[in-house]
Amino acid sequence: MTIHSSSKWHDWLFQAQWWYDFSYHSAIKMTPFQAVYGCPPPYRELDPHETTSIAAVEEVVQQRAGLDQWLQLQLEREQNRMK
Repeated sequence: MTIHSSSKWHDWLFQAQWWYDFSYHSAIKMTPFQAVYGCPPPYRELDPHETTSIAAVEEVVQQRAGLDQWLQLQLEREQNRMK
């Protein structure tokens, strides 16, 4: 992912941290979030059609929507290449 935007990798660092903290780890049989806080992580899907008055949240939601579209395009491109 960072190959295509190598100068902006730090903008996506929080997404990588979130993914790591909320992913199940077979060695500890739970997510790191659950290991630290003692409960399963809260999950709320970001809806790009929802609006909020908090600019920082709105920016994250829009960035995530853009990332999702980009990832979908990359997956389709690679699937077609493999065919």
